[in-house]
Amino acid sequence: LDRVGYLMARNKGAELASAPVLIFLNANTECSPGWMEPLLDRIAVNRSIIVSPSIDIIDRDTFEYIFLPTESVGGFNWNLMFTWKGIRQKESNPAQPIMTPALPGGNFAIDKELFNILGKHDPVMDILDYFSNLELSIKCWLCGGRLEIIPCSHVGQVEAGADSDLTRSSQQMILNVSMRTAEVWFGEYKSYFYDRVGEPSMDLGDMSRQQLIKQSLDCHPFQWYHKHVYPDLFIPGQSLAAGEVRNPW
Repeated sequence: LDRVGYLMARNKGAELASAPVLIFLNANTECSPGWMEPLLDRIAVNRSIIVSPSIDIIDRDTFEYIFLPTESVGGFNWNLMFTWKGIRQKESNPAQPIMTPALPGGNFAIDKELFNILGKHDPVMDILDYFSNLELSIKCWLCGGRLEIIPCSHVGQVEAGADSDLTRSSQQMILNVSMRTAEVWFGEYKSYFYDRVGEPSMDLGDMSRQQLIKQSLDCHPFQWYHKHVYPDLFIPGQSLAAGEVRNPW
């Protein structure tokens, strides 16, 4: 068997799965009692939703499971790096699903047909999982889907340590993966990303399949995502000024 990366392995698993719902979990994940049922229940209500459990912490030294309340959702900055953002308006019912602009990590459940319709994971992005889900998050929202965190579902993840820092070559690969996402889904907004990281330094590969998915599903432009899903995302072009600030000495 050929060795494949993280995303291709998930795509292969989805092809082999016989159940109508796919659940993906990272290897450093421990599930708490009753974690699965709330995810499946939400998808049964609306099969166009990708749902994520709430993420707790597992201490990497003691393996103590630390329960965390659901007070943040997933976002990103203009380096296209994942960030946590505080919930703007909390639901009166703490069990209510919470809309999230981006999937917080690699743990989520999705209807198998929806996964196929969205084109699965971009197969060219077959590298580390550090940044894998932004592309899936963006195209889900833009193409008629929705992302939610389910507070009644909890899984823990072992904390990453300092020794898990990415090598320079891995960072460059992730950067080029981000460029594929920007090229396909961000439209004119991609300039804000390139202003920070520079233009592509290597071939980004064939993106015709992703463009076909975008066209065939009649997906929204990124402007719609900013207005309706992630209005807190700062738009550099709307700032009063931009540039460097330096001391005169």
